[in-house]
Amino acid sequence: MVKKARLLGDEAKALYHPLSGPAEEIKRALETGFDLEITEEYDRMLSHSLQDLALFVSYTDCWSSAPSNEQAFGLLGYVEEGGGLLVVHTGISLCGNESLIPLIGGRFTGHPPYQSLEFTIPPGLEEHPIVRGIPGFELEDEPYRFEFDEYEAVPQRKGSTILLHYRHEDRLWPAAWCHTYGQGRVVYFMPGHRAEALRHPQAQAFLRAAAKWAAR
Repeated sequence: MVKKARLLGDEAKALYHPLSGPAEEIKRALETGFDLEITEEYDRMLSHSLQDLALFVSYTDCWSSAPSNEQAFGLLGYVEEGGGLLVVHTGISLCGNESLIPLIGGRFTGHPPYQSLEFTIPPGLEEHPIVRGIPGFELEDEPYRFEFDEYEAVPQRKGSTILLHYRHEDRLWPAAWCHTYGQGRVVYFMPGHRAEALRHPQAQAFLRAAAKWAAR
């Protein structure tokens, strides 16, 4: 059964991450099982526009213009009532509206320069349905950093599971996570600054499995 999905991002208004290239790679990852609509219209987050969706995907570049409260509450209600949310790289910019930080699970705080990064699965998670069969991999990207602790006590959200780490400056940093929020499911995937990163076979495998998990 093909499920409806929607990808929201920015092209003309994008400061750093135009949608078109990454959208093609996200579409390719989801081509089996999903009918993907691609849009730049933020009102497609409003509650009445989300009713038939199994999955909402964010690759937004709204660092300078946060979603409105009505748009944010539409997405919150959609996930809390059972919708799936997949946030890719710059899609975490939705957190410019702070009501969406607990939903996504963390806040972006900055990043060192673009560089080659090594990604690994934490020990004991090899059989998680999102990363099962995905070996460690290496690609070039922006090493995003996040803040988590302030939002751990949100009652709708069950504790996040870190699915991927990347190594930088002799430390491991979170690169992907998942959790439930109300009746819905949320996944964040850090790589994706350029389309080439999302074209990587392991990135494609992760996106495909993450979409299926979030959409049940």
